[in-house]
Amino acid sequence: MGDSLLRTYACVILFGMTTSAPGQGSSLPPGARDTADLSTSLHGCKITEVSLAQLEAIAVEGFDPTHIRVSTEFHDRSFQRRSIADLEQAVREPPYGAADARPSSIRLTALDHTGGRHLWLNLGPNTCRVSVSAEDGTWARGRFEHLNQVLVGCGGGSPPRFVAGRWAWRVALRIPTLIVAVAMIPLLISIRSPSAWLLGLGISIQVCGVAWGWLGGRWAAARRRDFDERWATRLYHVSAPPRLRGWAAFTPAERANWVVLALTLVAMVVFGVLAL
Repeated sequence: MGDSLLRTYACVILFGMTTSAPGQGSSLPPGARDTADLSTSLHGCKITEVSLAQLEAIAVEGFDPTHIRVSTEFHDRSFQRRSIADLEQAVREPPYGAADARPSSIRLTALDHTGGRHLWLNLGPNTCRVSVSAEDGTWARGRFEHLNQVLVGCGGGSPPRFVAGRWAWRVALRIPTLIVAVAMIPLLISIRSPSAWLLGLGISIQVCGVAWGWLGGRWAAARRRDFDERWATRLYHVSAPPRLRGWAAFTPAERANWVVLALTLVAMVVFGVLAL
C-alpha cells in the first residue's frame, strides 16, 4: 500500500514538472504579464546634434510614424511635427524664427496602443526626462536603458545634495571679516601707546582683509557659475574652447588685488617684527 502511494506521488510530481516546462525560467505566475513602467530625470545633459539624432533614432524605432509627435514652444507659440528635423525647420520659418533658430527644448512622444507601448522623452530646458511603459517589460527596460545610456554619455546625472565647494565659498567670504576684526587690536594699542609699527601693522591687516574679501567674492562667484553650468541642460551643445589657467586666467583687476594682497602680507610680517 505504501509503495503504491509513493509511486502515485512520483507520477503526480513528474506530470506537474512536464506541464510547467514551457514557463520554466520565469518567476511570473501563469497568465501574468511582464509589464514595466520606468522613468528618470537627469540634469546637466550637454546634448550635441549627434546625440540628439541618436536619441531620436532609439526612441522612434518600431513605432508607426503617424503615432509620433515632436513638439516645442518657440516665441510663445507651440509647434508640433513628426520628426526633429521637421520641427527645426518649422521654428526657422518667418516671421517667428531666423535661419539659425533652434528650439531650446524638445518633447517627443511615441504611442503604440496595440502593444501598450508608450514613450515620452523631454529634453530641456532644465532637465531631461525619460519615461517608458509597455506590456512587454523586456522591451521597455531595453529601450529605457538605451536612452538613459545616451543621456549619461552626454554628462547627465543628479546634482550632489552636499557640495563641499559651497562651504569653501562661505568660509572664503567670512575670513575678511575676521581679518578686519583682528586688525583692530594693534590699532587700539597704537592709540593708547603711539607706535608707528603697530599702526602700520593694523593698516596692512585691514588692507589685506579688503583685498582678500574682493578676491574671495570673485572666486565664489566663479565657482557658483561653474556649478550652475555643470548641471545645466543644453541642446545643440558645442564644446567651448579650453579655459585659460594660472596667471593668464585673471583679469587686470584680479591681478592688481593679488599684488596688493602679497605686498600687505609682507608688510604685516615686517611691521609685526618691528613692533615686538
